[in-house]
Order: sequence, then structure tokens, then C-alpha cells
Amino acid sequence: MIGEKKLYIVSSLILAIAATICLVFSIQVVSKGFVTIGGYSTFRVVTGSMEPTISTGALLLCKDTKIENIQEGDIICYRSKVAEIYGSTVTHRVVAVQTDEQGEIYLETRGDANVSSDPHYVKEDNLIGKVTWYSGRENILNDILSFITGKMGFLLCIVFPVLLVSGMIMQSAVKNLKKDLALARAELAKEEASAEPVNALPEDLLPGYTTLTYADYDAIYAALKKELLEELNGKGTECDDNTGNSETDQAADSDSGHIDITGDRSDLHDDGSVVYECGEDQQPDLSDTELGI
Repeated sequence: MIGEKKLYIVSSLILAIAATICLVFSIQVVSKGFVTIGGYSTFRVVTGSMEPTISTGALLLCKDTKIENIQEGDIICYRSKVAEIYGSTVTHRVVAVQTDEQGEIYLETRGDANVSSDPHYVKEDNLIGKVTWYSGRENILNDILSFITGKMGFLLCIVFPVLLVSGMIMQSAVKNLKKDLALARAELAKEEASAEPVNALPEDLLPGYTTLTYADYDAIYAALKKELLEELNGKGTECDDNTGNSETDQAADSDSGHIDITGDRSDLHDDGSVVYECGEDQQPDLSDTELGI
């Protein structure tokens, strides 16, 4: 149990850190086009303009540097203003540093493999920083970075670990939820099993009431039942004129001393009361008349 909780906490922390890093990186890529951590940015060379100094595929580290601290001969990274590659990161060497009358600094750059300088000067607004380190031609970092930036490497190194950690967290959460539900059911069953049966006395109060007792409830129930039966018995004397009865038939039968309505049935009780039953579909249920009502 403790081991599962530790695994759940560690997995949650890893996923939270990974999500935070991805969010920060995404914001930087959208806003600047590259990622910066602690003033350092990492780039990968994709052209041979700096060969043989920096080979194609090399990994380099660029430090955020003010333009006044850049000197001739430094290798810098900047965002290009050339229409075809506008906004792309370029890594070239500074071949000249110039300052205009207003004191604004312009950097003239050129690739070591190129014969001419770049068509646009580098200014403060498009300077990224100074290259402080770059890998050699034969370097394991180049191979690792090339693999990670590929489709298969991205799936294996980024997508799969994130999905794996997310699956572990979801599995642990579902397992804990099932355990909590099982414990809740067990506690409820335990309480129901240990609950004592209610043996209420007539003078005891009904639950939720301050004056109504069980005896009062029984009396009210009996009175309502009696009134309902009396109402049903009263309705039984109302016969529809469409049953085929006529005043002539009633008059004829009254001479014999027995009340008989054609199409209907009547019963004479011992107390002299007459109950008319108007067909099977209108016959009231008098099963409780034995109570003396």
C-alpha cells in the first residue's frame, strides 16, 4: 500500500515537471522561435556555411550577450532578415563591428565557407547571443540529437514516456477509487448489520415529530380508512341511466317487496341498508366490511 502511494506520488511529480517544461518550451518557441534556459540556448547546425569550423549537424550552445560585448571574430547566432529565411536562426562569424553617429552598433557577419558577407547587418533587435561551445564532427551528442529530433526518436523519447507515466497515474487513480468504494460499501453493510431493530411502543414518538405518537398514527390511519370505505359504499348506489333501467321496472319490482334493478345486483344487509352494485367494472371492493364499517 505504501509502495503504491510512493509510486503514485513520484509518477505525478514526473508528469507535472514534464508538463511544466513542455509548457515553458512551447511559450518560448511561439514567442521567440527558440528555447532559452538560464540565458543559454541550444541550436543544431543544419547547413555547411560554417565548415570546416562547425560541421553540419553539430550541436552548439549560445549565451545571451549584449551587442556591445560582441567583438570581431566572435561566432554569433541571430535571426535572419533575409526574405527567404526570415526569422530563421543563423550562426555566422562577425567580420566587422561598426557604429553609426547615434551610437547604434551594427555587426557584419559571414560564414566561414562563404565568400561574401551577409546582405543585412545584425543589430540589437535580432541578435540572439554569442556561441560559447559547439560539438565536433564526430560526437555522440550529434547522433543522439539527430535521433531525438527524428520521428521515431520523438515517439520513443517523448510521446511514449509521457503516455506511459499518464497511464500509470490513471491506473493508480482508478485502483484507489475502487478501494475507496469497496471500503465505503463494507462500512455501510457493517452499520446495517449492527443496527438494532426498532421495537416502538404506542406512546413513543414517531421519528422526526415532537408530538405525534405511534398510537396517534394508527388512529389517524383507521379513521381515514373508514371514511374511504364509507365513500366507496356511497358511490355504489349511483347507477348510470344507460344501464337499461326504467321507472316501470322499479315500480313493478317494488310490489314484490324485493328490490331488483335489471342489469344490476343488490344486496340487503342485516341492518336494512341496501348496497347497489352497478356492473363488474364499477363494483367497489368491500372486503373490509367485515370490520363492521
